[in-house]
Amino acid sequence: MSNIPIVIPSYEPDGNLIKLLEDLKDAGLGPVILVDDGSGERYGYLFEQARDEYQCHILKHAVNMGKGRALKSAFNYLLNEYQEEEILGCLTADSDGQHGVKDIKKCMEALEKSPQKLILGCRDFDLPSVPSKSKFGNKLTHYVCKWLCGIDVSDTQTGLRAIPGDFMRFLLNTPGERFEFETNMLLDSKGKVDIEEVKIETIYDSKENHATHFNPIMDSIKIYKIFGKCFLKFIVSSLSSSAVDLILFSILCGM
Repeated sequence: MSNIPIVIPSYEPDGNLIKLLEDLKDAGLGPVILVDDGSGERYGYLFEQARDEYQCHILKHAVNMGKGRALKSAFNYLLNEYQEEEILGCLTADSDGQHGVKDIKKCMEALEKSPQKLILGCRDFDLPSVPSKSKFGNKLTHYVCKWLCGIDVSDTQTGLRAIPGDFMRFLLNTPGERFEFETNMLLDSKGKVDIEEVKIETIYDSKENHATHFNPIMDSIKIYKIFGKCFLKFIVSSLSSSAVDLILFSILCGM
């Protein structure tokens, strides 16, 4: 599966990152493109270990620029580094321990079988181990995305995704520098690539205090602003259609 590089955006990582890299190495998966998203000198030793012991290629941001920008930096690197025939696309995974090698392999295999599809590794939010705020947030986002944007996926915020090469190129111009980029990715898939869901293990290090860099207020606002734009487009489209119908009706009745 070396024709599917693994992209890991990472900001201020902990030991979960090294555990993941060790598991990937043992499974013979790679190459790994690790993006240091402005973590700072305090975390430098982890990225050095990733480079020296696990042969990761490190891309480094001078300051924290966000997950979306980290992913786009990696996409740009891969598209410049590899010829189109050398890779099918890439797989993105988080560095916080939520994605195991077994599920990473499942998503890679799905992309190999369907190289033109966007593969999503989807979690089960009905499990008792899922933190309440994660369960509520993801279910709400699922229904809003489905009814406002016409995209029905069970896990809109999953970071485990296998992305076709052509779609990677398109995503370089997709708006969003932080977590909202992954929502925009789903919206931009409409009419361009089909989506396939792969069930994955649902892993949280703590039901009460799962460590995450997702800001529940600021990042949620950015994501729901996207849905708000979808709603406005729907309203404008509906009003425009109604206006056209009324005009045609008036013309026909006046004949």
